[in-house]
Amino acid sequence: IRSNDCSWNGNFQATLSIDYTLNGPYVIPDDQIQNIWCGGNLQPVVGSEDNYSVDFVRMELFYSCSLPDGVTAFQASDEVYCDYVELDWNLDTTSSGYYLYRDGNLVTQLSSETNYYLDYQASPNMVHEYCLNSSNNCGESESICTTGTRRGSPDSTETVYASDGSYQDYITIEWDAIDEDVLYKLYRDGAQLSVIAGNQELFYEDQFVESQVIYEYCIEAVNDCGDSAWTCDQGFVGIGNLGDINLDSQLDILDVVLLLNFILEVEVPDDSQTWLSDINSDGVLNILDIIALVNIILN
Repeated sequence: IRSNDCSWNGNFQATLSIDYTLNGPYVIPDDQIQNIWCGGNLQPVVGSEDNYSVDFVRMELFYSCSLPDGVTAFQASDEVYCDYVELDWNLDTTSSGYYLYRDGNLVTQLSSETNYYLDYQASPNMVHEYCLNSSNNCGESESICTTGTRRGSPDSTETVYASDGSYQDYITIEWDAIDEDVLYKLYRDGAQLSVIAGNQELFYEDQFVESQVIYEYCIEAVNDCGDSAWTCDQGFVGIGNLGDINLDSQLDILDVVLLLNFILEVEVPDDSQTWLSDINSDGVLNILDIIALVNIILN
């Protein structure tokens, strides 16, 4: 059989004899098979040195093809990085490359020398399933899978409470904590008012306020990955409780009658009474304020 340079090589010669002429295979040793690819083929040379008559040479090739073993120690980061999920594994020495899947979809094909990957396309705060297959000329190994999550911006706090007329000189703001390591930014009417660490009391007392003004307070949670959506509530200092028009510390029919007199212009309210009478805060005293006040009293 010709060698790699297509020359005759006596090392790969089958000698025939009277007892060894037919169906007696000459087995090429495994350590020599890579030396006899002439032009990418196995090419026999047919001839006889001892007056034999050679009718034909039959070549039979038997081989096995083993699938790769597959990688080991495949793992993914869990809410560690803001921009990506980090994947790493032990190399499979029987592999010629890897196929990486995310949630059943092929992400990329990697070389056999690669043992890590950064997935920048992972969705924040979403648990992804990653599977890795080793591949070679015989096919792909069984999948090895793990889960990983890219860290995202924090959730919003569920509730914010700003006091409604409870205090004469200031407004208090409180809010629910988030089960994360975050800072909280407090805004009043869109302007940042304060920053409170997550390990502090979630409370703020706004003393720079004016009477008869309704302020909007919003809380934004912040971590290394970004900001949450705002959660807001309105608050105001107390001339009295909204709806307590006669300032007797009770919401009752007397307040309704006084409000009706203002609407019918039987009486003229002063600035404080106007503010206490505008139940829906639309700047106009009308039947809608009476309905809102009656609902408050009934509830």
